[in-house]
Amino acid sequence: MSAHAITTHRRAALPVVLAGTLMVVLDFFIVNVAMPAMQTDLHASTGAIEWVVAGYGLTFATLLITAGRVGDRHGRRRMFSLGLALFTLASAACGLAWSPTSLVAARLAQGVAAALLSPQVLSIIGVAYTGPDRVRALSVYGIVLGLAAVGGQLLGGVLV
Repeated sequence: MSAHAITTHRRAALPVVLAGTLMVVLDFFIVNVAMPAMQTDLHASTGAIEWVVAGYGLTFATLLITAGRVGDRHGRRRMFSLGLALFTLASAACGLAWSPTSLVAARLAQGVAAALLSPQVLSIIGVAYTGPDRVRALSVYGIVLGLAAVGGQLLGGVLV
């Protein structure tokens, strides 16, 4: 592979991995804003709605380090792709949830998928970029996190 092809490949990777990060953070904040509407629509108890948020956070936090090691061992790109696919499926399940229990189960699955996806992003950036390119990539990563947090609240308000 030529040096130009490698550079092009690295540039193409950044928007892809950042899209995964955007989805994970955006979803977290959309759900926080949409909780009252979900509670009403699903006739959910306060405890069930708390599990919608806490279950996601718990599975995400609990599996984050292990998922990073799995990516190191079995391939970061493979684990990122698997996490992204699972996150998309779990998101669809959340949208189709017919009961509080089904929504909590789908959110737990989202947390697992987010844990699988998220550590791969920083690992891919750390391996693919060096020097000033790494600084730029990490700066864009930080911007995406901030925009996703704000955008999730705005989008959640629009959707509700």
